[in-house]
Amino acid sequence: MPCIYPLSPTHSILPRLNTLTLLIFTLHGPSSNWATRAALAASLTRTAVIALQAFALLAIARHPGSIPAKDLDIFAAWEVLGASACALPLLLGWAPVLRGSRARPLVRVWGLLILAGACCAYAAQEWRVEDRAGERCADARLGMKGNHGAVAAEIRPSRPRLVHAFDIAALVMAAFGAWACVRPRVETAVGSEEAEVGMRMRVLRGLERAAVVVSVVVFWGFVGVHERWLEGLPEEVSRGSFDQWGPWAATGVVLLATLVDYCLMVGKEKEVEEIV
Repeated sequence: MPCIYPLSPTHSILPRLNTLTLLIFTLHGPSSNWATRAALAASLTRTAVIALQAFALLAIARHPGSIPAKDLDIFAAWEVLGASACALPLLLGWAPVLRGSRARPLVRVWGLLILAGACCAYAAQEWRVEDRAGERCADARLGMKGNHGAVAAEIRPSRPRLVHAFDIAALVMAAFGAWACVRPRVETAVGSEEAEVGMRMRVLRGLERAAVVVSVVVFWGFVGVHERWLEGLPEEVSRGSFDQWGPWAATGVVLLATLVDYCLMVGKEKEVEEIV
């Protein structure tokens, strides 16, 4: 049996869900709220780190050493990076937080890094682990049941058809995300300026709008089926540990600060109204 390495704290279920929640809030949060900008910065940072880890995980998958090994982190990394790749058309084409924002060039560079990391994560996920040396090993931290469950669930030759279908859909949306990252943004007005753009630009804008709609469906479907598939994988730390709940605690502090800021703003507005 190949060596199985459990999910590290970064890729455990609670930090993973926190990263995806921040990404969702970034997509739909109001542009004027500084909490949305904080969520944007946090999601960009976390997913960029996971993308860099995907490069190393691909190298480990290709050259595991004398003993075959499979790191379960690669499956969680593919979920986060695949979801981020699906969200790129929506983030660059619709998200209120980036409308007229000077952070758009940075987000485009981040998008290219995410796409590269997603490709590495998908390739590492597809890489087959073979017991070439004829050696057997098991991770002592998992125990007999943990290793058996990990092998049965994740080292099997094929994934469920629905998961595989959404993997392919995510790769297709990643292609649209790459286009959104590299093409120059054309801002046009209505009326005479719109007519000057030409048929080609109108067709491209139509495709971008269609990609935004499709990316919403693929994003939610991709996250849903992968969370269902990854459910129950062995983890290095327990669900009650600080490593799992730390990201949510930080998010709670930001939400509390946002609420306090909103209350102070409302109080100042009332004072101004009373003076007037």
